[in-house]
Amino acid sequence: MKAVGIVAEYNPFHNGHAYHIKMAKEQTGTDTAVCVMSGNFVQRGSPAIAGKWMRTRMALAGGADLVLELPCYFAMNTAEIFAYGGVATLDALGCVDYLCFGAESGDLSVLSKTAQLLKNEPQELSIAIQQRLDAGEGYPCARASALEQICAIPQAVTQQPNNILGIEYLRSLDRLGSAMKPFAVQRYKTNYHDITPCGDIASAAAIRQMMRQGDDICRYLPDKTAQIWDGAQKDGVAPVWAEALGSAVLVCLRSLGAGGLAKINDVAEGLEYRIYDAAMQASSISGAIDAAVSKRYTRARIARIVWSAFLGIQKPPLPVAPAYIRVLGMNSKGKALLAQAKTTATLPVIVKPADYDNQNDALFRLDVLATDLYSLAYANPEKRVGRADYTTSPVVMD
Repeated sequence: MKAVGIVAEYNPFHNGHAYHIKMAKEQTGTDTAVCVMSGNFVQRGSPAIAGKWMRTRMALAGGADLVLELPCYFAMNTAEIFAYGGVATLDALGCVDYLCFGAESGDLSVLSKTAQLLKNEPQELSIAIQQRLDAGEGYPCARASALEQICAIPQAVTQQPNNILGIEYLRSLDRLGSAMKPFAVQRYKTNYHDITPCGDIASAAAIRQMMRQGDDICRYLPDKTAQIWDGAQKDGVAPVWAEALGSAVLVCLRSLGAGGLAKINDVAEGLEYRIYDAAMQASSISGAIDAAVSKRYTRARIARIVWSAFLGIQKPPLPVAPAYIRVLGMNSKGKALLAQAKTTATLPVIVKPADYDNQNDALFRLDVLATDLYSLAYANPEKRVGRADYTTSPVVMD
């Protein structure tokens, strides 16, 4: 059995994602797609639009065969750490042959060249990046402009979200010494931040905006996925908006104070004071995040820090690599691959969390807490119960 791996968020799952899975299988000649998916919080710094089991159902209905959870620590982190967590999880399964990712550039060679430059960073490039940082630029912009100036890598390559992740996936493969072969699928019709649909294809950002406006999104989702989404809405468990937890987050930020915020992951250079002052002045979570954003500190970074504070994600030491493989859902092909993984996996495979013999693992406890807090944002009060990680079985679809 040959399998292709994908790292994704599916926030929510849409026609573009179904196209990516289809092309991933076709380009690699495989019939099984393993998706490592962010849990209840996502990399841009927010709660997911729907819970992890609901999005697992949507992914399985849209072409995925096995869905694994990307632990919250990796899902709520920089592109480098996000990518490493996803690739390391796939690699640890021991039976995934290919890694396929979407990218604005379908040219794998330029992404690979950039990854190698960053691995063996020339001194001239390092100096150029530092000069831009000293001038007040944020790291992503500083790196992109320096790569263009020193290495002739266009900023159009290094500043687009999926390209950035693609470069980090390639770096992770190299770091792990993984045998998985990389493939890039060029984004279809729309880009990551596009808010205007093209035919029946719309970006996740556009779809979330349509949800806020109360517009019908069904034409942008595969039919079976649309039915699942409709059921989630009727059950009062989707969509989930950050504002539902906004007051709780502000309580956390104000209670921690600058001293407590200084301990939170990715806080540096006195950023704790900026975020604390913003939280003290703002009346909403979005207001606090917006007030802390600057040329040097992007909105995504501030948002991740704010939600990391809410979840208690502090600076390392936390494990630098996944410690387990968590199964969220599968179909018959996924079951067969899991059976194969019994002899190939290099990490424990968790199907029933109650059976996991290291429940004090910091990454595992964070995943459980993230689910318990996330459920408080459901519109339906009856669904806000805790310990769902122990009472919810993996999704099984055929």
